[in-house]
Amino acid sequence: PPHTHTAAAARFRHPRIPRAQRHVQPRVRNETAGAAMEGDLPRVPDAARRTQPLLGGLAPEIKYGKTVLNGEFSRGSSKKPETTTLQPDSLRFGNIHYDMNDIIGAQPERGAVVVHAYPKISECCSGSTVARSYRPIRLYNKDQESCKVWARSISRLARGLRAEGKENDARKYLFYINPFSGSGQARKVYGESKLLFERAGIVSTVIETKEAGHVLKEIQSADLRKWDGIIIVSGDGLMNEYINGIMARSDWEDALRVPIGILPGGSGNGLSASIRKVSNEAMDTMGAAFAIAKGHTRDLDMISFNQPGQKPLYGMLSLSWGMIADIDLNSEACRCCGPARFTAYAIYRLCCLKAYYGRLRYMPASGGLVPSRADGISSLKASKQIGIISKQPEADTELGDESKDGMKWVEASSDVFTTIWAMSPPMPDEEHDLVPNAQLGDGKIHLTYLQGSSRCSALCGLLRMDDGTMTQDPDFKCIPVEKLILEPDSKRQMGEYSLDGEATQDNESWISMQIHPRTLNVFCGKESIMQA
Repeated sequence: PPHTHTAAAARFRHPRIPRAQRHVQPRVRNETAGAAMEGDLPRVPDAARRTQPLLGGLAPEIKYGKTVLNGEFSRGSSKKPETTTLQPDSLRFGNIHYDMNDIIGAQPERGAVVVHAYPKISECCSGSTVARSYRPIRLYNKDQESCKVWARSISRLARGLRAEGKENDARKYLFYINPFSGSGQARKVYGESKLLFERAGIVSTVIETKEAGHVLKEIQSADLRKWDGIIIVSGDGLMNEYINGIMARSDWEDALRVPIGILPGGSGNGLSASIRKVSNEAMDTMGAAFAIAKGHTRDLDMISFNQPGQKPLYGMLSLSWGMIADIDLNSEACRCCGPARFTAYAIYRLCCLKAYYGRLRYMPASGGLVPSRADGISSLKASKQIGIISKQPEADTELGDESKDGMKWVEASSDVFTTIWAMSPPMPDEEHDLVPNAQLGDGKIHLTYLQGSSRCSALCGLLRMDDGTMTQDPDFKCIPVEKLILEPDSKRQMGEYSLDGEATQDNESWISMQIHPRTLNVFCGKESIMQA
């Protein structure tokens, strides 16, 4: 009967414990998203502590290193102070550890330090990184001088500098914004990242370009000593202008050491996409701005292009000819559509497929050590000394018969091509990882070309370019080279050259391309943690 069960249950019921004697699990409260927690954390297995993210991807894993500062801060004026430790690679507040790689700087406020953190936020279910998001950390201490010391030390460590040093903490960046680039989003891109730069302690000076060639002319006489970095807010075309302006200076060798960065304000944004890939950042504006604000730099290869009767041109991205160049250049009429213009014109070009004829020769890259910057500067000097190349049928005499490692010129087995695409960085835009194994500053041109004129091969190649698997087609070649020479047969089919996405004046003469290793200096993610 029901009353029997009730009586039995009463005999086995736990005795009542007064509320004051009950054990209460410490309450976890989020003061600010991504901030420290009040009380002790629930016990987490050791294995899980190394893999599970905590509040916006900040791992609670303990990091060991030289202690820079020790002190006591609280989460509020009425909160209990917690032991706080600053190390070169992390900031520890109680049981919470913040990775210094996610911090761009700190600022003192009245009785507090505000640490500006941009952790990578993960989706709840998949755990995949989507983007960086602002998560400020506020630490309170009544000693204002102590707050200033901590803020300065955190800001310097976030940049990979020593906590104490003579370097100027303030950074001055010059921003060139091209409001006409791509679909006209450059101003918006800068507006989205402006606050991040202010939090990183960067003083910005903005110049909007008014016409084509604005940066090319202005940078030739600009006093670059005033700036700690030059930032291009545009596509790859404006970066190409900047590089050619630098190479026209008498002090070009010193000017190349000024760090440059790029915010994606164009249609393709190949260099920015490659930098974000290498930096392990999301393909958005915040990822590009974060890599610049951190202030770490990396060497980048430069490319020189030569044609008979013309001065050398310089770039950093690619040379294309055939179908890819047609898609890139002839879709300019639809640039208001942004990256979608490439897809639309690619469909049209597949329906009206052309075959292009020419002679392709290249010098394979050696498999030894990556050339140094000194090698790149030396080859640049030689290129500038040659100057304007005379109109000769052969370009081998200008570029040398063999490399210093004894590599000889090789000629492609066919003179019929659908497209030729020679890339230096891995990505031509934000959607296609054309050469997955390529690195910034690897001293190689990654020559990709499709022989023949098969519509099926062209379609499969375009569909597989997002992950670089188009080389599964035996007619699709991808070869690392140091130099190449292309001699088009314009009488059979006229093609266009595209240099870093820009058209050339002469599409009938031969063109040569040569890599100059590690001559540029770009803002990019840090490979390893620097010790203070």
